[in-house]
Amino acid sequence: MTLGEEHRSAEGGFAFLTIPGYLIEEYSGFVYMSAPDASPNVGPTILLIGSLEEEGTTTEQLYEQIEQDFAGGQDVKVELSNKREVSFGGITGLAADVSGTVDEQEVNARFVVSMVTPTQSFTMFGAAPVAQWTELAPLFDAVLASVQFFEPVAESLPSITEPEPTADATGEPLTVETLRGYRRESGTLCIVGLLINRSDQAVNGVKIEIQVLDAAGDVLYTGTTWPVLHHLAPGETSPFGQVIYEKLSGVDSFAARVTDWYEVTIERPPAEVQRVLRTIDQDGNVHLTGGIVNTGSEPIAIKSIGGATFDDDGEIVTANSALIAVRYLAPGESGPFRVYMYGPADRGADAIVDQSIYLDAEATAVREERAITFSEDSHVYVDKYGGVHLVGTVTNADRRTLSILLLAAFYDAYGNVLDADTFSVPVDLAPGESLPFDIVGGWGPLEEDASLLDKVTSYTVAWDRAWPSSAVYIDLETANDEQTFKKQRAVFSGQVVNSSDTAVDKTYVIVALHDATTGELVATGYDLIFDDIPAGESADYKVAINLEPGYDASSFDISSIVKGRLP
Repeated sequence: MTLGEEHRSAEGGFAFLTIPGYLIEEYSGFVYMSAPDASPNVGPTILLIGSLEEEGTTTEQLYEQIEQDFAGGQDVKVELSNKREVSFGGITGLAADVSGTVDEQEVNARFVVSMVTPTQSFTMFGAAPVAQWTELAPLFDAVLASVQFFEPVAESLPSITEPEPTADATGEPLTVETLRGYRRESGTLCIVGLLINRSDQAVNGVKIEIQVLDAAGDVLYTGTTWPVLHHLAPGETSPFGQVIYEKLSGVDSFAARVTDWYEVTIERPPAEVQRVLRTIDQDGNVHLTGGIVNTGSEPIAIKSIGGATFDDDGEIVTANSALIAVRYLAPGESGPFRVYMYGPADRGADAIVDQSIYLDAEATAVREERAITFSEDSHVYVDKYGGVHLVGTVTNADRRTLSILLLAAFYDAYGNVLDADTFSVPVDLAPGESLPFDIVGGWGPLEEDASLLDKVTSYTVAWDRAWPSSAVYIDLETANDEQTFKKQRAVFSGQVVNSSDTAVDKTYVIVALHDATTGELVATGYDLIFDDIPAGESADYKVAINLEPGYDASSFDISSIVKGRLP
C-alpha cells in the first residue's frame, strides 16, 4: 500500500505518512486526516493526537479513559472488542476495534493509545461508515506503521487567534442565537439551538458546551456538541443539538457557550435549496425533504445539511442534521436530502409553521467516474406491514472491486422530494459482479404517512459514493436449506458450509426471488453472519423477506448468492 508525503506535528511530537487525496488539518497536536467526502461525525477520518500527561500515567489508564468517553457519549452507542497489544514506532501500545452507531449511523472504528515517554502520550483513532471501513482499515494500519516519534516542541504551540468580531450585543464573534430544551415522547431530553458567526472570518472546529441547570442554578449535566455545519462562513447560521439519554430530574433551564474554534478560509460555491417539504408523522416527529441544485460551473461537495423548524413567534422548535443527503453534484445536477427531527411531546404539529435549511458546500475536484449500472427491472412495492421496498440489481462494470453506497429518492409530479434513503451494498463487488438489493426500513415520510404513496410518480436510484476495496470474497455453499411461505412472508434457512481451505471472517447469504414468467426481480433479502467460519465448518443462516401482498409462492424462481470474506 503506497502512502504519501510525511507530515510532522511539532506540537504533537510525531510524524507519519499521509494518505494521498485526504485532507489534512492540524491544531495544537491534533491532526485530522479526512477523506474528501467525509462526514464530520462518522468519517472516513483518522485522528492522530500527541499530548502531555502527568508523569506516571500509564497506557492502560489512557485506554480506560477512552472506554469511559465512549460510555458517556451522547448519540453514540458502541461496543469495544479485540483489545490487544500492538507495536509501532519503536513502542508498544494498546488497540481495540469499535462498532456501533453514531448519530444513528452504523460505523466501525479502531483506536490505539500509548505512553511514548513518561509524559508524552499518543492516540490514533480511525472511523468510517460500515460500507467504507474495509477501505479505511488497511489505510489505518499502514499509517500507524509509519508513525515515528520525537520530543514535542512546546514553544511552537500557536496561540489561539480570535477573529475580530463585528458589532453585536455580546461582542462575541460566535454567538448562540437561540436555545431550547424539550422532551420527546419517550421522555428523552433534547436541546436545540442556533449558532451564528458574526466575525469576518470563516471558522471550523467549533465546540459548544451545553449545560442543564435546576431551579437553584446548579448544574445537572454538562456536555459538548458541535454545529451541524462543519464550516461557518461570516454571517452564516448553523443549528446544533444534543440528545441527553441520562435521566435528569429537576430540569429548569439550559445554557450554551462556544468554547473552541479555529479560523479557516473557504469560498462558498453557488448552490440552491429547492422545494422543501415538511411532513409531521403520527408520532409528532418532523421530516424535511428537498433538493440541492448546483447552480455554478464547478463540481461541489456537500459537507453537511441541517434543518430547523420554528413556531409562529419565530422561536426554534426542532433541529438536526441530514443523515440522508447527496454528497457530490456536478454543474447543473441536483440531488435529494432528508432531515429527521424528534418532535416535542408538549407541542403538537400545529405549533410548527416554518422551517429553514442550512447548507455547508464547497467547490471540489471532478469526481472520478465509476462504471456502475442498474437493471431496468427495478420494482417498488409495499408489504403488509407498511414497509416500502425499492428492489433492483446493481452491477460493477468498473475495473476495480468497489464498495458502493446507493442513494434513492421518491418524487411527486411536481418534482418534490417525498422521501430519500441510502443503502450500502452489503458485498464489495468485484469487476463484472452483480447483486440484487432492497432499499427498505430506512425510509421516513413514506413509511409514516401512507397517503404520500399515492403522490409518488417517479423514483431514482444512483451510486452516491464508491470506493476501491481490497476485500476478497469467495463463493460458499449452503446445506439443509428450508423454505417457508406464510402470510406474505418468505423465510429461508439452513447452514452455510465453508468447503474452502481457509477461514472467512464475515459471510453474506443473499436470496433473490424472480418472476418465473418474466424473469424480473420481485423481492430480495440477505443475512449477515458476523462470526468466523473456519475451513470445513458451517454456520446457520436465516433470510426473511416480507413480500408484496397477492404474490403466489409458486410464481417465484429462487436463487441465492453466498459470499465469504477472507480475513
